[in-house]
Amino acid sequence: MNLSQKRPFAQSLNNFTQRRLAEFYDLQGKALPCSVISVNGAIVTVSFEITAPEGVTFPTITCPIAESSYVRLPVQVGDLGVVIPASTRLGGVTGLGIGLADFSAPTNLGGLLFIPLGHSNWPSVSTDQVNVNGPNGVILRDSNNQCSINLTSTGVSTTIGSTTITTDGTSSTVNVNGYTFVINSSGITATVGSSTLTITSSSIGITATDISLTGSVTINGAVTGTMSVGSISASGDVTASGISLSSHVHGGVTTGSGDTSPPL
Repeated sequence: MNLSQKRPFAQSLNNFTQRRLAEFYDLQGKALPCSVISVNGAIVTVSFEITAPEGVTFPTITCPIAESSYVRLPVQVGDLGVVIPASTRLGGVTGLGIGLADFSAPTNLGGLLFIPLGHSNWPSVSTDQVNVNGPNGVILRDSNNQCSINLTSTGVSTTIGSTTITTDGTSSTVNVNGYTFVINSSGITATVGSSTLTITSSSIGITATDISLTGSVTINGAVTGTMSVGSISASGDVTASGISLSSHVHGGVTTGSGDTSPPL
């Protein structure tokens, strides 16, 4: 009597069904924990963080990160996550293959995509705000790169067209079409070509080829240095070294061709 005659039909049918189900399950896509071993843009290669059955060796898998072009994650080697399977191959929409997908099922480790997972050891952040960070900072930009904000560990740079605003915690610099304005603990410096305006807590310095002042000018304090003046018109008296221009007198006045002495 052969084995099929010795074993009850119901038990044989159950065993057959179990084997076929196991074979079917083995062919299905697998969602497995993994770690990133290399990064190439939006594509990663992962190894599986799971104890394989005896005699089974899991290969490394290259797959896309579950993200869009509008929000790019700074995935790093060593990041932990999970791969989840799609019902069809994904190469036609990820660049890892060509052509349209059909209803043919991918292999059990094909059609996967990587999703990073949270970890209990991560630093705590506000649960009421969106937290964005990266190993070298964060970039916010429009699709055409006309406006961007670049945050790094040393400062923040904002670019709007040809205008840039940079701050590093000790100074801020604004550059508009080649015109530069610097604000720091020493004061404010504006540079336009070869002309410079510097403002500190105790002085204002102007350097330029020509300086034009229009309107009434009031000077309270001493004027030092050398000036070359075409003409001066004063509505009141002018005093130099304590001598009045409008009411001074001369000594040693004599008739003839001699000179007077200096003003008294």
